[in-house]
Amino acid sequence: MDYVANVVQRASRITKFVYNHIFVLSMLRKRPGWTEIVRPEATHFATNFIALDSILKHMHDLQNLVTDRSFIDSRYAKDVKGKGVIQIVLDSEFWVQCKMIVGFTSPLVSALRLADSEFRPAMGYMYHAMLKAKESLKKFFYYKKVEYGPIMDIIDRRWSRQMGQSLHLAGYYFNPTFQYDPKSKIKSPAVMSAIFDVIEKLAITIKKKNDDEFFIEQWRIMVENAANIHVGDIDETQPPEDEDEDDGEIPLGFGW
Repeated sequence: MDYVANVVQRASRITKFVYNHIFVLSMLRKRPGWTEIVRPEATHFATNFIALDSILKHMHDLQNLVTDRSFIDSRYAKDVKGKGVIQIVLDSEFWVQCKMIVGFTSPLVSALRLADSEFRPAMGYMYHAMLKAKESLKKFFYYKKVEYGPIMDIIDRRWSRQMGQSLHLAGYYFNPTFQYDPKSKIKSPAVMSAIFDVIEKLAITIKKKNDDEFFIEQWRIMVENAANIHVGDIDETQPPEDEDEDDGEIPLGFGW
């Protein structure tokens, strides 16, 4: 979505400006309770929105910075990049959009953090986390489909294409946490369809594995039988026949 990409790009300009100028960074670090700004990355979905949340939390610090006399009198406020950053920081619409984006992406970021969790396997919990994220998204937009619809379409496309949807739904179904939860959706058509899909694929895989094992076993038996037949035809008690000798005749080259 263009407006989201634009807000992320503008937030990135602020972060780069702050961390590329020691004078600016030192002014911010002197502020009470200062914590470092998370820097956005070009290819990481979650990192970008975590960085946006971090920028939003530093809104007042940044606004105080660009209106501070020490900064205004410095050369950093007078160059092109500095003027651009000042304009962004003092733009109320930027902060409104920033707050909105952080609001509807926070549940998605939580779900993605679950996927990276080292404390427990995420497979059985991801689908439930995505259900909660979608419900939070609808609630954020007051269940107005015209507003949450485009975002939901993006989520569904990425979920179907990248996350192995059937496996996650199967993990959700077999998770005891949700098996015994009366509010869970383990009997929904989507979940049951995924279960049958996984079982069908597993059955085909097992059949192929069994067929391959049968072929290998038959081949092993055939090779062993062939080896036994070959060894059995050889009588090791008799010396090998000399094909060059003929009983009763003098070999050529002797008795001249």
